[in-house]
Amino acid sequence: MVALSGCQQATREQSVEVTAIPLSTPTSTPAVEPTKILPTQTIRPENSQPLKYVKNCLEIDETFANNLEISGNIILIDNNTYTLTGFPFDDNYPSRELESISGYKFLDISPDKKWLVYESGRTGSVISIQGFSLSSDSRIETKISGIEEGSYYTHWLDEERLVLNVPFEQKARILNVFSGEVAEINAYLPDYHIYIWFTPVFSPDLNKMIAYRNLPEEFQSIVLWDLDTASQVWRMEIDFELGKRNLVSVSPNREQVAIAGSVKLEDPFVLDLFLLDWDGNLTQLTHLRDSGFRSGLIEQIQWSPDMRSLAFWLNGSLAVYDFDTQIVTDYCIQSAWSMQFQPYWSPNNRQIVFTGGYTPSPDPTSIIVVDIVEKVAVKILEDEYYVAGWMLP
Repeated sequence: MVALSGCQQATREQSVEVTAIPLSTPTSTPAVEPTKILPTQTIRPENSQPLKYVKNCLEIDETFANNLEISGNIILIDNNTYTLTGFPFDDNYPSRELESISGYKFLDISPDKKWLVYESGRTGSVISIQGFSLSSDSRIETKISGIEEGSYYTHWLDEERLVLNVPFEQKARILNVFSGEVAEINAYLPDYHIYIWFTPVFSPDLNKMIAYRNLPEEFQSIVLWDLDTASQVWRMEIDFELGKRNLVSVSPNREQVAIAGSVKLEDPFVLDLFLLDWDGNLTQLTHLRDSGFRSGLIEQIQWSPDMRSLAFWLNGSLAVYDFDTQIVTDYCIQSAWSMQFQPYWSPNNRQIVFTGGYTPSPDPTSIIVVDIVEKVAVKILEDEYYVAGWMLP
């Protein structure tokens, strides 16, 4: 662990021409007016627009700036002992070991960043789930049955319920981690293969889902599926290899979904950001192809808690899309593990933390924090750790 002390801001900025856009008033959902695409249209915008893009390349410092406004604790996993550690950014509260999660199959932090849950064991088809909060001694201890051996995937539906998806069964179970109540949802898509790398994302009322589909003689697709009518509402075709990447991210209020997709399948590795609502209305946010990008691989999209920004990897480099200015900022910081590890937003929307480094050992991992307000990048750890998320005390 490196010492936490004052540091000099180290940045070098390289800009391309960007059109000035007045700031918009914050709303509960992003207010944007880029290209609109109807659910039944081919995904080709009629009027191409230049990408609003700027490079703000940050040099990574190894000392920490005490004047940065940071809230919460970064949760780290020791890659050797599988022990969770809380990193609080406060000299009065040093890093502390939280608990061992050896043998865990999943780990998720709730959307309000107050609870962490993980699988603590299995007996046959019964999975034991434990969890804890940093703000109290309260714990979660519950079980869910009917999860047979094999892969399953999870994400939070809201602050109380967890989705457990078993791809080969094409079913999802909704578990209230506090009450233990379980509901089952049929996530079946007829005559299609469901890719196990992606957990279907469900609408708040649980009557629609976004999933991956693949017909034998067609491109793989991201689809919006109506579970009540068993019909397809919308779809976007993508290249087969992109199905293994995280191209979909639901907003914190679950009203919209950010998607990385391509407007021209003949060059599927130039992706753009889109916004999809649960009625199938699609809005194009970026225009990488129109701006001359020959490669525009977007993955691991993550919403900021206030829903005013999206963090993602752009060709392996950390980038942020701002809904107010409609500008993509590229911070020129690479993550060698961008396919596996996502960037995480701080609760105050100012910082992004992620795991960098190379695998396998002996090359160590490093934990990088980028402050997008102060334009500072800091390596806070260089050891066998990787980031599990961010929690509030």
